[in-house]
Amino acid sequence: MGLLLLWVTRIWSGLGVLIWGSFLVAHLQEWLLFPISSEPLPVFVIWALILHGGMVLGLLGSIFQIRIMAALAVICAAGFFLGVVGMAGLGYFLATIPPPLFILATWGQTTTKNRQS
Repeated sequence: MGLLLLWVTRIWSGLGVLIWGSFLVAHLQEWLLFPISSEPLPVFVIWALILHGGMVLGLLGSIFQIRIMAALAVICAAGFFLGVVGMAGLGYFLATIPPPLFILATWGQTTTKNRQS
């Protein structure tokens, strides 16, 4: 059962990387590579991009069970979805954080067992 949960977590994290990563690339294109106006980005947008990027990196690290990256994913997802998007982002937040929370909840259990078997 533990191995099944581990792979579900990895696949879920990978899907999160693909989905949120594609949104991040689209926003980077729109705001940095091909901006509509020549004015500098507001600080709020820069912080939103940093949180969004941190969430994607944290999910990527969660695939490989890197605990600090899982924590980064949860923190950045909270900052991005709840802080930037607001209460409309609650569903996205709740759909994004289960894999990193599983990695954090099984602190040392999954990697040790999988290396032994």
